[in-house]
Amino acid sequence: QKYRLHRENFQYVVNMISQHEVFHSAQTRRPQRPPSHQLMVFLHYLGTSGSGANNPRLRNMFGIGRGTAELYKRRCVTAIRSFKERYITWPDEREKRDISKRIFKSTNGCWMNCIGVADGTLIPLTFAPQSSDAPDYHGRKHPYSLSVMIINDDNKRIRMYHAGNPGCAHDSR
Repeated sequence: QKYRLHRENFQYVVNMISQHEVFHSAQTRRPQRPPSHQLMVFLHYLGTSGSGANNPRLRNMFGIGRGTAELYKRRCVTAIRSFKERYITWPDEREKRDISKRIFKSTNGCWMNCIGVADGTLIPLTFAPQSSDAPDYHGRKHPYSLSVMIINDDNKRIRMYHAGNPGCAHDSR
């Protein structure tokens, strides 16, 4: 619950990222903590809202040094993002036909030639962005947020996303 991930899924992600080069750097004098430990710090940060996700709290909870929490988060983001092309792909022609048939069947023939469903969401930010356009990130639902549009297929697989518009922008933008 603390890490917002089932144990099996956590282990899957650990196995996926553990061979990434960011976890095997020879530039440091001391060996790194295991990728599983670094991922726990990152997931705890993502799953905690408000000031609970601040660095002093992470440092106290995990017994890590001042810049270590930031370093762990950067490493995990780098490793996870390296798999984007593998997991988030637009379907090819054959797959489009298959998805379209499944959606047509599951909607009793109401949605013809549909290959995805889009929906927008807001990702709340804990702090105001450190940029000149920070007021643009102030939306009607959260003090500061990012607008994200996600397109997924009928199997709930994310096929495309667009993230980064300020929270004041409507998701159809």
